[in-house]
Amino acid sequence: MQTLPPPPDDRWLASARKLTHALDKRHLDPILGFFFPVIGDVAAGLLGLYLLILAWRAQKPKVVLARMALNTAIDTGIGAIPFIGDVFDYFFRANSRNLALLERPAARDRHVALDGVLLGLSLMALVIALCLPLVLLVWLFLWALSLR
Repeated sequence: MQTLPPPPDDRWLASARKLTHALDKRHLDPILGFFFPVIGDVAAGLLGLYLLILAWRAQKPKVVLARMALNTAIDTGIGAIPFIGDVFDYFFRANSRNLALLERPAARDRHVALDGVLLGLSLMALVIALCLPLVLLVWLFLWALSLR
């Protein structure tokens, strides 16, 4: 039987709030992405994983963990697009969303059926969003070949 580490205490949550404030409210996430394209976005995404680790330690439901991981993945993936991603990072604020999920009362975690549906739809949208540029690139390549 696997034993989970103890849930995070108030010190951990206070540090999560400080990290979220720095990344989202003080705009460190978009600043890192702007001055260090891709590398800064990955670094901010790795910092954001701290909230996911705290949620796991707090034994949040798997759908909440998946939703937090999706927020971080969207923020990191779209944030890696130069300039557009930085503007997206400024408005999306994945860490603030994840902090709200982490601090959400356990009573609300029991009613996660809607979260599951929303997560499924979000994952489908993410897959489509990731595939569209590839489809467009292949189409443009084939179109360019047909011009010869």
